[in-house]
Amino acid sequence: MKKPILVIIALIMMQFLIASPYSSENSLGIRTAYILPHKMFDVSLSGLYYQTDSDREEGLFYGGTVNYGIKNRLQLGLMAMNEDLITANFKYAVVHESMRNPAIAIGIENLFSDIKYTNPESHTDLPDAFIYVKATPYFVASKTAVIRGLPLSKALETTLNIGLGSRGYDTRGEKDQYFMGFFGGLQIRPAQNLTLIGEMRGANLNMGMSYDFGNLKATIGLINVEDNMKDNASFTGDFALTYIFDKYSEVKNKDQRAFQTGKTATGEQLYVSPERTDAADMLKEELRKIQERRERAEKELDEIKNLMKE
Repeated sequence: MKKPILVIIALIMMQFLIASPYSSENSLGIRTAYILPHKMFDVSLSGLYYQTDSDREEGLFYGGTVNYGIKNRLQLGLMAMNEDLITANFKYAVVHESMRNPAIAIGIENLFSDIKYTNPESHTDLPDAFIYVKATPYFVASKTAVIRGLPLSKALETTLNIGLGSRGYDTRGEKDQYFMGFFGGLQIRPAQNLTLIGEMRGANLNMGMSYDFGNLKATIGLINVEDNMKDNASFTGDFALTYIFDKYSEVKNKDQRAFQTGKTATGEQLYVSPERTDAADMLKEELRKIQERRERAEKELDEIKNLMKE
């Protein structure tokens, strides 16, 4: 009964909000190195509202994204903003996360965008148009760790994302030039369904939170917090709804975090993803050979004992 109700709510919201391209990644303005499992896809609907007290200017921008996972390595996405901007993006998982190593991914955003790097401000219909600059490449690493033994939590999951991009990541303010496309973020999960988000894109800060209702996720946040505080108390807020479709994926949404990070929320178990089965099979084969050698050794030992008795 819950799932039909949640889908109806999402459809109603489409009348008003048709996302930030990052909302499906538990982030507000940066990429992570995690990708969707094979044949899993998500649909995000969001709105971006801004208001500037200096001239009472305000506006509501809306958009939608669709992302699809291919072979546990590649993620393709499409995004539409305000009916006049349609872009595509892709992300490739170079390295999957292990217990010791971070996940590493490369990607390109805003393919087919008509916003030029040389003059993004010319696209006055969108706030922060530089984010949507055509053909923006990036590199990002993500690592999830589980902190145990805290007073109020047995296990606290944290994810650190650090990356470097160009073009759309070459941010715009006086201080931004010192960051040269750097971005980073920290995600903290104090509860199983709740994620707190803090991000830095150049000199601009984003903060927010997301909450999972099964396969439906709601995200809210403040964008460019530091920038807005300087501009006569201006305000930029983001709201997004993301629904994850996992019917045709071997990895279900409830196991997606374990699939991406190699660990459960408590850090006590490992989830063996479909693409890691080759390594698991190799380990089983090695164990089988060891068992055979042991059995042969025991058999030879028994024969020696029988000879000694004779």
